Amino acid sequence: MPLTFWIAQALSIVATIIIVISFQIKNKNILLALNAAANVFICVSLFLLDAHLGASTTIVAIGRGFLFFKMEKRPKWYSWFALALVCAANIVCVIFTYKDYFSIIMLAAIMLLTYGLWQKNAVFIRFASICASIVFTIYNILIQAYAIIALESLVIASCIVFLVRAAITRKRLRAAEPPPQAAEASAQATETLPQAESGGPGDPAA
Repeated sequence: MPLTFWIAQALSIVATIIIVISFQIKNKNILLALNAAANVFICVSLFLLDAHLGASTTIVAIGRGFLFFKMEKRPKWYSWFALALVCAANIVCVIFTYKDYFSIIMLAAIMLLTYGLWQKNAVFIRFASICASIVFTIYNILIQAYAIIALESLVIASCIVFLVRAAITRKRLRAAEPPPQAAEASAQATETLPQAESGGPGDPAA
């Protein structure tokens, strides 16, 4: 293996370490900076492996992070503009780096992930991330970016844990809710309660 191969793997390991660290960060500004730094290492790693599609779309991913950052505090038109710009940039990347049908599959995965990050449903984001990471893992196997495979596996595992926890939380909330008949009986009792207290027709004291 040439030296560039090992340098690429080392850079990918550094990126994975940065991502792991970012999982512990709650400050959005620091999180954005760490994700951008990790993507820079990944981008250089992919260029060293002559994976121009992955490298170019990773550059777009860095820009996407900054465009989508604090998007909810900006005008609605900006949100649609940012989504259209990122999608257009990814399409251009695929056009100029196209090799075979898998480039189209990569584009579909990137678009799905982009939409997932753009909208606000946390569960959909995780599903989109899992689907995209599976495609990215196959791509990384094809280009021999073995260290990045570990990063994608970490992303998949993290998303699965989130979805399992969300499902458990929903199940507990449903279990805590009264059954429909009990809720209806409670509502009827509540409606008749003021009459009893005010000496209405249902009150023996009336």
